[in-house]
Amino acid sequence: MLLTKSDFLKYKECSSYAWFVKNMPDVLSNQEIDPFVQGLIEQGAEVEDWARESFPNGVQVKSYHEKAVTTTKQLIEEGNQTIFQATFSDKELYAMVDILDWNDKLQAWDIYEVKSSTSQQDTEGGKMKDEHLYDAGFQRILLKRLGMKIANVFLIQLNKKYIKNGEINIDELFAITEITADLINMEESLNADINVAYNTIHLTDAPKSCSCKIKPRKKHCGVFSYLYPDTPEYSVYDIYRIGNSPTLLRELEDQNILQFSQIKDLSKFNKMRLWQWQTYVNNEEIILADKIQAELDKLVYPLYFLDYETLPAAIPKYDGTSPHQQVVFQYSLHIITSKDADPIHKEYLHKSIDPPMQSVASKLREDIGDAGSVIVWYKPFESSRTKELADMVPGLNDFLISLNKRIYDLMDIVANGYYVHKDFKGSASIKAVLPVMCPDLSYKDLNIQNGGQAMTTYRDLIFSDKFAGNENQVEMDLLEYCKLDTWAMVRIWEEFCKKV
Repeated sequence: MLLTKSDFLKYKECSSYAWFVKNMPDVLSNQEIDPFVQGLIEQGAEVEDWARESFPNGVQVKSYHEKAVTTTKQLIEEGNQTIFQATFSDKELYAMVDILDWNDKLQAWDIYEVKSSTSQQDTEGGKMKDEHLYDAGFQRILLKRLGMKIANVFLIQLNKKYIKNGEINIDELFAITEITADLINMEESLNADINVAYNTIHLTDAPKSCSCKIKPRKKHCGVFSYLYPDTPEYSVYDIYRIGNSPTLLRELEDQNILQFSQIKDLSKFNKMRLWQWQTYVNNEEIILADKIQAELDKLVYPLYFLDYETLPAAIPKYDGTSPHQQVVFQYSLHIITSKDADPIHKEYLHKSIDPPMQSVASKLREDIGDAGSVIVWYKPFESSRTKELADMVPGLNDFLISLNKRIYDLMDIVANGYYVHKDFKGSASIKAVLPVMCPDLSYKDLNIQNGGQAMTTYRDLIFSDKFAGNENQVEMDLLEYCKLDTWAMVRIWEEFCKKV
């Protein structure tokens, strides 16, 4: 049983997870991939294709497993100096190299690892993320074990500062970082880790625990529920931002405290966690009516409830945009002109392959007046998109900048703890709040149920023939999803009004 590069990365995440993936995959929880993440995975292949354009004489290995190893060996023996998806294995390890390129000057091979995220996303305080070093380091160690001479190792990432203007400029699209020195410095420890990982997946007995016990729920591996079946559906792993307090989580776990009701020492709980605990244990709501009223008093009629849907393409689709820039292609708008008026609905979906920025901004100008509050859920996102529209549509710059000054974040009432319900489970997401405050509304009956799915659906609708002959239904699905986002805000706002 070989240890693959992906196996090793799983081991670094959780050693028990790696064992179960290799030996008992049937017990893994059925974790559906978020549509947004799935979209990024699909775009990864496109990014690799573009990266290969910088190596015009490259030959691609199109087979897999043992055949790919044999094909790679043949290509090298035939004198090919650039190989895409070069595949290698010894008796223990297996890996594919995105781009293997012969360095004639140093008479050795260069390794290029391609990532579809941007250079800024892949660094923390100027330091390369560890998982990228583990990834490339694993390849380098395997090739060295096979007796190959390795010169340099590079990471190819998308350049966040690149702005498309006409045809894609390959030289500007990518940022290439040499990480050879980093890998040399960590080679000894990485070699040791690889050996331990290999031995771990070959253990006879299944692990009885895993390191995810001291991680928040979103970080739990796919075998956590199998190893800890008695963990409550709502537990200490759901404490508000518990991922920022690993010491507190470890203390609770050491005391075998899983239920909120078991927590007696609240000295290390901040205000938000204290309220979360209080509402759950006492089965009560916290309603700070004066605070909620003060927030509602900030709103000025007419009220514009606004939500955007965006397309973050790894390889920019439109001139004036950068890799992964969130380009607005759709919005929904519910308008309430006065206290007793019925909501009016406006919407726009860009249906052309042409850039959507001008048409979206122009339609916003038609639908939103110069006075009144613009209400959103999670202001940083909508504000950033509006600012980008202002930059790309100079003729409407003044309107869009003024619109941004009028934005009010309805989420603040929940995020600031002015209204706390135990069933929010510490979250201020509209997907957590809506079922509690407006149980009659649900995304589950829609064909599109979240923003990631909307993004991938729109991309396939405009840039592929996946929905050929069914375009009208898909367009209706997109409109219905976005419409529910703003209608949900209207209904939540109405509920807040009732509570004060």
